[in-house]
Amino acid sequence: MSRLPFRFLHAGDLHLEVPLHGIAEVPDQLRELLLEANYTAAGRVFDTAINEEVDFVVLAGDVVHAETAGLRALVFLSEQFRRLEARGIDVYWCGGRVDPPDAWPDAVALPENVHRFGEADVQEFKCRRNDVPVARIAGIARRKSRKLPLQKFPKRGTGAFPIGVAHANDAPHQPEPPPPPAYE
Repeated sequence: MSRLPFRFLHAGDLHLEVPLHGIAEVPDQLRELLLEANYTAAGRVFDTAINEEVDFVVLAGDVVHAETAGLRALVFLSEQFRRLEARGIDVYWCGGRVDPPDAWPDAVALPENVHRFGEADVQEFKCRRNDVPVARIAGIARRKSRKLPLQKFPKRGTGAFPIGVAHANDAPHQPEPPPPPAYE
């Protein structure tokens, strides 16, 4: 089976619960712009997914801390997910440190196009176009004090293209690249 081409958008660490900070003085004309910066940036992520007609969106953790962000952030995300749903774009959300799968409040229902990865084990979803699988997205939400089970991610194979997603700080150690050559 040949692999079909597809397009996806990957984003993470939107942190809608954290307003911009660290600026000592802000001119009056920029104050509102800076207050809205997180939402503007996140909105552009979803606008891009729609404008580029991607097949799916992968969110790789720390999108929003539901408790501290408040209702505005939850409604905002829900509206963005519904915009994607109206265009047939699925969302595969791998929770991070601030947005584990069980932290989303039941009172704000997620649309059916949003697929959350759990913390217990690697899960796999198949993204389809016209009922034909184009990608297999395997992932696991951040696991508190447990290592990332890399051996449980599916290996490359035939058929739909494999994509792995996780939000973790315990990836295997990569050796430092050698220093650049010294020029005389």
